[in-house]
Amino acid sequence: MKFEIRKLSSGEVVYTADLDASLESADYSVQLGTAVKIAVGAGANLAHANLAGANLVGAYLARANLARAYLAHANLARAYLAHANLEDAN
Repeated sequence: MKFEIRKLSSGEVVYTADLDASLESADYSVQLGTAVKIAVGAGANLAHANLAGANLVGAYLARANLARAYLAHANLARAYLAHANLEDAN
């Protein structure tokens, strides 16, 4: 299944992830979190992305560009964020 990560301000698609069909019935937070993990693994630039509510528990986000990303209510427990760009992330 295709899942689009979009910018908060414009709605522009910043990354489209191919999620496993088994996630189709999963909560939006799980779908978004999985898409973010795939995007970061692919080296995608997620600056300005709307990541509100993403389930990123234990995610490896080292060197991810999340500058100015909207992270309200995102769960980053145990996420690895070494050298991630979180400048002005909200």
